[in-house]
Amino acid sequence: MIEQNFIQKTALDVSLITLVDRTLALPSSAIVEVIHVIVPQVVGKMPRWFLGFLPWQGLRIPFVSFEGICGAGFKINNTSNILILKTITPTLQCKFIALLIQDVPMVCPITEDMVIDVVGDLSKYELENIKINEFVAKIPDIPSVEKLLVQTGVLV
Repeated sequence: MIEQNFIQKTALDVSLITLVDRTLALPSSAIVEVIHVIVPQVVGKMPRWFLGFLPWQGLRIPFVSFEGICGAGFKINNTSNILILKTITPTLQCKFIALLIQDVPMVCPITEDMVIDVVGDLSKYELENIKINEFVAKIPDIPSVEKLLVQTGVLV
């Protein structure tokens, strides 16, 4: 009983990440850094959502548009940034993915009772719609995104 109450009352920091047509919710611990958009190393004959490889801290990491992966449009403008995200598939050699985002993520400490499921459309790369306070966000299916990047040959 005490353990259950502790878990329900323990806050988790979630980052709300603004994209062009949606907001994502990710654990803040998955985010390494947010940087301004830089020109990636472009690779020919790739899907439109793959923006190239990003040179970052001596590494070459895949730079993608999540909206593009989901089949939606995306844009790079003066409020665009790049979110460096830790990969979660343990067998991957590359431990990071760069995502195109708009603006800077907003960190929200939440508890389980603050999250409300919301009905709405989901792509095959989204797990669930949730509402945190007044914000509706989508939980991305990061393992499926990583699998797509491996199948495309941009993540090993």
